[in-house]
Amino acid sequence: LPQGYTAAASGWGETVRVGDVQTVTFESEAVRDFALVISDGFQMAQGMAGDTLVTAYARDAGKAREMVKYAQQALEIFGERYGTYLYPSLTLAEVDFPFGGMEYPRMVMMGSSLVEAGGQDLELTVAHEVAHQWWYAMVGSNQFENAWQDEGLAEYSAALFLGAYPEYGSSYREEVDAS
Repeated sequence: LPQGYTAAASGWGETVRVGDVQTVTFESEAVRDFALVISDGFQMAQGMAGDTLVTAYARDAGKAREMVKYAQQALEIFGERYGTYLYPSLTLAEVDFPFGGMEYPRMVMMGSSLVEAGGQDLELTVAHEVAHQWWYAMVGSNQFENAWQDEGLAEYSAALFLGAYPEYGSSYREEVDAS
């Protein structure tokens, strides 16, 4: 990578710099897919959720911190409900695409417009995409041919996530159940 660029991926990266060039090598065990995002505009935030290092990359450092917070909460709630998150890290990265989010083992991509807006829609989408760490990544399914399996469980999990917070209460779950 040229100087000033950052790589985010579904794994743990090790960087070696030689002059103005950096080489990043990623390692990721027991994953089905590998994703990579490269940007010269990333700001990074990190936090721990149990033994899991949560790293978020966004154009705005405050938005990166917001994504870390939501991912930490989701990992805690889903870990209690479904069992321990098996990977040592989870990465979230802001990307320019026209929809909310996309999941990969150990990595979640979040659409720029959603990240910029922040708030409840970002929180819900982060929770939904983190739920995919269980529903497809750790508990295997073919998300291409049978998307209803992992999408249904991820959406149900997102409803559980929001139901765990008094400010949302059961209204979101009731709304999802009705649709």
